[in-house]
Amino acid sequence: MVKNLFHTIIVVALFLFVGLTTKAQEPTDSLLHAVRVLPKDTNKINQMNDLVWKLRFSNYSEAISLGNESFALSKQMGFVRGSAYATKNLGGVYFNASNYDSAQVYYKHSLMFFEELQDKKGIAIAYRNLGNVFFQKSVWTIALDYYLKSLELREELGDKLGVASVNGAIGLLYVSSHDKNTEKAIDYFRKSLKTYTELGDSVGMATTYLYIGNFYHDLTQKQNDSTSVFMTIDSALFYFYESKAITVQQKSPSAMHNLGTIYDAIGSVYMRKSMNDSALVNFEKSMEIRVLTGNKYGIAGTSYNIARFYATQENSIDSTKKYLIMALDTAKNIGANSIERDVSKELAGIYQKIGNYKEASNLYLRYIVLNDSLLNAQNTKRFTQLEMQYEFDREKKVADALHSSELQQQKRVRNIFIGGFGFVAFLALLIFKNYRDKKKANNLLEELNAEMREKNEMLNQQKEEIMAQRDEIEKNRDEIAESNRAITDSIVYAQRIQQAVMPPEEYFDKILKEYFIFFKPRDIVSGDYYWATHKDNKIIITAADCTGHGVPGAFMSLLGISFLNEIVNKINPDKGEEIKANLILNQLRATIKSSLRQTGKKFNEAKDGMDMALCVIDTVHKTLQFAGANNPALIVRNKEIIEIKADKMPVGVHYKEKESFTFNELDYQDGDTVYLFSDGYIDQFGGEKGRKFMIRQFKEIILEMEGTPLKEQKDALSKRFSLWLSADNTQHQHQIYTQIDDVLVLAFRL
Repeated sequence: MVKNLFHTIIVVALFLFVGLTTKAQEPTDSLLHAVRVLPKDTNKINQMNDLVWKLRFSNYSEAISLGNESFALSKQMGFVRGSAYATKNLGGVYFNASNYDSAQVYYKHSLMFFEELQDKKGIAIAYRNLGNVFFQKSVWTIALDYYLKSLELREELGDKLGVASVNGAIGLLYVSSHDKNTEKAIDYFRKSLKTYTELGDSVGMATTYLYIGNFYHDLTQKQNDSTSVFMTIDSALFYFYESKAITVQQKSPSAMHNLGTIYDAIGSVYMRKSMNDSALVNFEKSMEIRVLTGNKYGIAGTSYNIARFYATQENSIDSTKKYLIMALDTAKNIGANSIERDVSKELAGIYQKIGNYKEASNLYLRYIVLNDSLLNAQNTKRFTQLEMQYEFDREKKVADALHSSELQQQKRVRNIFIGGFGFVAFLALLIFKNYRDKKKANNLLEELNAEMREKNEMLNQQKEEIMAQRDEIEKNRDEIAESNRAITDSIVYAQRIQQAVMPPEEYFDKILKEYFIFFKPRDIVSGDYYWATHKDNKIIITAADCTGHGVPGAFMSLLGISFLNEIVNKINPDKGEEIKANLILNQLRATIKSSLRQTGKKFNEAKDGMDMALCVIDTVHKTLQFAGANNPALIVRNKEIIEIKADKMPVGVHYKEKESFTFNELDYQDGDTVYLFSDGYIDQFGGEKGRKFMIRQFKEIILEMEGTPLKEQKDALSKRFSLWLSADNTQHQHQIYTQIDDVLVLAFRL
């Protein structure tokens, strides 16, 4: 599975280099303005189309706007060539943004316009572009069909660069598809590399080195001898570094895309060599470039590889799950079926380990549906038929050309020797011979036609089988939808229960003079929770983050709230029992370990627990107690932040747990503002560079807001979080990030 996904991620590089033999220069605003004010004629349309092609990496929204304007003007003027290139370029913009459905629509329009113009080169480009789309959708047979059509036209036109590019694409298809044929793949790669080397095309050479490296990486999966494996994996690493050495010299946007793919490939090789630190470094470089360039397909693939890394580390199930969820959400968003299939299976296994059998069942079912559609048993037959058809058509053209040449030669012989009687007889004999050969050729052609009719009947039968499978898949889809609806209804009802057990805001109004609660679950129910009570002139208040989110986290939150109520209610001050923050956490930890049967001695036992920050406020003596499990408390006073550190262990079983949580106590001043929070806010990816928010930035915000009403602070934190999720990246393209965890910030003023 990992091998299949690795191949799929590599193919992104193929499509980013198509047609790029010079460095793209980013146009200025003045150039955009100059094009738009030109008179409405064919020259303006050509200028706009050229500008869209230059803008496709650097300014997505401007490229879409300008492309649509060019297409509309071309249709208005009846300028078919302008329409052809406008739709081709729009397809390229959508393809680079991983919007493959829109790309397919525009590429089909461009094919229609090029066919109307009888422009063979344009038709070849359109075939190649459509092959790229179906490649990305993992519809291998249709992709191969389009590639072979493009290759045939490229050869006919004598377009060596185009032939090399399509040869590389077909080779990669044979490596990446489920109908693997490594011998054919390497043959196509060698043809491609030879042509690029002869032409001195460094971009094509870099791309082909990447393909060959992938080929050797794939070969290691089939070798049993350890020495052979290490030699082959080193060959893969050599070719990947060769590709990188060429690519880093290029300064075009497409080179940045390809560098992300190369770093991901190098990371996968280091994982194969068990050099995990080097693997993670390259995966992180790849992810940084993926986010910077807005490459959603690459983000999905690299997220999966980072999850693979964490899966090899101890006590990293949460990190593994987080990156698998990121990969799954992105793959669903762009319709990347092969990635969604592989990640669904891996994530199902994670949910099964943590006891979330409902979610595991849903993901396994999704995996089966996607796997059946991608592993259609007829793909192998269709591949062979397409290859045979391509070879037959090419040989027939050669035969027709030879036959035409012979007829011309006969005509010249007849004209030269027409005056001689003897030569007339010789000509008659030659004509008779040709007639006999032609009759044989006709008989052979009839046999071939009969064979083709038989093959067409087989294809029709295969089509009927595919239709039946489609009906079965649609039935399964409807059953899954109904199951999902029932599960969602149950979770919504669970949300009402969870909200009911947490203290209402009316209760906080009674015990605190000013406060706010910023609570934003990632799913319907949350693994974060807040709780407060009042006893013996003391206010006990906490913000907690349970293991997981969604339904598993919500179950833990219910346990936490229930245990806290029980622990605090049992404290009897009349018997000299004290209300102390660390003792409450100690008792809560013991109760959780006992209830979940956690001993810390079994390798596979549940590690569920919670991180939390708990305060005890003595309103008579004006003191603040604090105990923390991984989560600190922040106090803002006189333009400064006082941070009370937490113990580096959860409330639950832990291999380095201390006997007791640390007891912290300090005198508070009127006007002090206390902030308790989970890690959801500070760990969220977003902003211009797609990085984590981080606690440093969080501290800067709350320090800037000192003295403002807490209700206004809540609104400011909420707005800042929304802007962090929806931001313009460094290429001025709008990027929307997915919330990765539950978010809780609780603040109160003393």
